[in-house]
This record gives sequence, structure tokens and C-alpha cells, in this order.
Amino acid sequence: MSMISHKSTFPVDIGVKITGVDSNTFALTGEAYATVLPAESKSETARKLQADEVSLAYEFSRKVVLVARSDALAGFVCACH
Repeated sequence: MSMISHKSTFPVDIGVKITGVDSNTFALTGEAYATVLPAESKSETARKLQADEVSLAYEFSRKVVLVARSDALAGFVCACH
């Protein structure tokens, strides 16, 4: 996941949370964000926020079996081998 560009006209730094991106950048308050944009800033430079090793996901998917259930309590049950 990359941020291609940004522009902020806010007079304070802005913490950005993005679904699927680890929150490993911290504000002065200690709050975790995917990235923090500086106050009144603009950038046209792409910045990589996260790169995952997708081969691990494929390996995990080969080892997990999803079993559909008919009862209302659970939609799916994961069984790991």
C-alpha cells in the first residue's frame, strides 16, 4: 500500500488510520497511526506505507479448511491442519 500524494491545510499534524495498514507510526500523544501528515504540508512523492509477504498468505490458505455450518450461531468454522 502506497500513499501517492497528500495535501493538508490543517494547522496541526493529522494521524491517518487505513484499514489493512499496520499502525506503526506514533503521534506525540502516543496514539498509533498508519502515517502522520505534518501540519500544512503537501507532497507529490509516493511513499510506501506497507508491503506484505503474500506468499505467507497463500501458505496459510493451503493449510486452512473452511467448513460451512447451518446453525445460526456460526457462519464459518476454521479448522487448521
